[in-house]
Amino acid sequence: MSLLLRIPFALVFWVFTAGLVLASIDHFQSIRLASLWLLGLGAGFYLLFVLILSFFKRSMHFAHTFCHELNHAFFSVLFLKKIKAFQAHAEKGGQVSFEGKNNLMITLAPYSVPLFALFTVLLKLLAEPRVFPAIHFVVGFFISFHLHSVFSEFRLYQSDLRVYGFFLSLAFVVFINTLFLLWIVSVVAEDFQFSFLFLKRSFFELRYVGSLIIDFVSSIPKLIFL
Repeated sequence: MSLLLRIPFALVFWVFTAGLVLASIDHFQSIRLASLWLLGLGAGFYLLFVLILSFFKRSMHFAHTFCHELNHAFFSVLFLKKIKAFQAHAEKGGQVSFEGKNNLMITLAPYSVPLFALFTVLLKLLAEPRVFPAIHFVVGFFISFHLHSVFSEFRLYQSDLRVYGFFLSLAFVVFINTLFLLWIVSVVAEDFQFSFLFLKRSFFELRYVGSLIIDFVSSIPKLIFL
């Protein structure tokens, strides 16, 4: 993707992120915070687990590497690519190779999609209500796992981030993370209907964000000639 295309695409992702954030401000005012305590407990348990591992001079490095490559592989298959090789090593890192062309989602999925948390929350579609508390706890655990992985791996030297440039990669990663994490929290807080209402609100907030941008751009000439 050329530099001329990267900049407008990045700006579009930032606009989408702004729409999600604005929608969440109103949307989450109606939720019961008590419904999220198990999510927070699971997230905190992950941090405690990492602390205990560090006490024994162990880390989550291999788990992060495996999940990183699994994200690449999952979205490669999702885009109908044939996987040729899958490697994950604690010291040497990992690599996934597939037939066909790469794309933005496949390249940046490990930094963008909380895959395990997403799969876990989808279990609510099949599980009985009495199992929901356990699901919420595990979702919180995997959200912390994902964020820990992202903050550990999102570095300028990462080869994935150089494919489409850091500016576009950052905009895409922030947008997809915001989208999935807020959607997952909506499901945990209430239900799937509530979460899709959030997506609907986000779409309509884009009009407001767009009007703000238009007003700002139209005011620039006035500011220049003051």
